[in-house]
Amino acid sequence: MTRAEILDKIQEAEAEAANSIKKAESDRENSLNKARNEREELIKNSKETVETNRMNDISKAQNKIDKKKEKILIDGDSKNEAMRKEASEKIKKAADKFISKFMESV
Repeated sequence: MTRAEILDKIQEAEAEAANSIKKAESDRENSLNKARNEREELIKNSKETVETNRMNDISKAQNKIDKKKEKILIDGDSKNEAMRKEASEKIKKAADKFISKFMESV
């Protein structure tokens, strides 16, 4: 091999090495960009999942509260009605007793 051929081979090898380096740098940059995009997508999806779960938890809690509230109101209404009946009966008895005492005194 002549000196010129050797120099040509060296130049070709240097060019191939430079191209390999450029390709490796490009691949590295693409990989980093892809990783960044995947990370951002993962964070976005995680936030959406957390928000959905939070809203579901709030909804479940609100439903429990509403059921307890309704039960308390129903129980309160029942107790009020029972007290109203009892008071009405006592008033009637007291009125009857008053009338009978009044009639006895006349």
